[in-house]
This record gives sequence, structure tokens and C-alpha cells, in this order.
Amino acid sequence: GDGAAALADAGWYAGNSNRTTHPVGRRQANEFGLYDMHGNVWEWCRDVWDMHAYRHRPDGASDLGIIGDVGSDRVYRGGSWSYKPWYCRAAFRSRLGPGVRDEMLGFRVCLVSGPCPASNGAELTSICAAQNFSVTADDHR
Repeated sequence: GDGAAALADAGWYAGNSNRTTHPVGRRQANEFGLYDMHGNVWEWCRDVWDMHAYRHRPDGASDLGIIGDVGSDRVYRGGSWSYKPWYCRAAFRSRLGPGVRDEMLGFRVCLVSGPCPASNGAELTSICAAQNFSVTADDHR
């Protein structure tokens, strides 16, 4: 759904977070069974920032790949616990330098069932285990 009411059911934002992150899975999952896709922590993405990235996708490919310099800004999206509902959506994206660390910034680890290239096509036994991890400066000492 759309708006603050739907977000309150599915994610953590300024209106319901008590100004802190929360363990994953305390709100409703989306239609793919993934939790915290909006709110809780901003999701770091692999994409190098390009303001016009979606104009460069004539075939609708889901992976823009890593383009640009290693030191280039990276995309983050999805909002966090301290933002209004308008920011807590996949369509809102912004950028930060790759060295930035913040308590409102995290990433998603996802393992998808399918052939494993390292095992000559054997199936992986785990399926989509997704989690947001907050990354702070203390984690990189």
C-alpha cells in the first residue's frame, strides 16, 4: 500500500520508531517475504550514483552494474527510522561517499536459491535470508 498507514504496518519511520533501529521481522513482510524494505535503516546499494540512471535502461534491466570510479558516490534508498514516510520508499534514492558510516545506514544480505557457480550447478539449500545490518564507524576499526 501507499502512505503512512501502510508504512506503519510494514516498516519503521519517524512516526513509530521511537528514534531507534529495530530488529528485522517485527513488521509485516512484503509480497516477496522480505522485511524492512522501507524504513528502519537506509539501504546501501551497489549502484554508483548517476542522477539519470533509469534513463539509461532501455530494456528495463534490473542491474545497472557498477559504473564509474571506485571512489564514486553510492546509492542508498528506502528511508530510515528518523524520516517521514515520503522518504521511506524504494523510489527515493540519494547518494553518499563509500567511506561514510552512520547508524541510519545499512545493507541487505540475501541468499537466493539456485545454481551455485562454484559447485558446477548444484542447488543452494538456503533461500533468501535477508537482514538489515547497521554499519557504524566502530565496526571498521
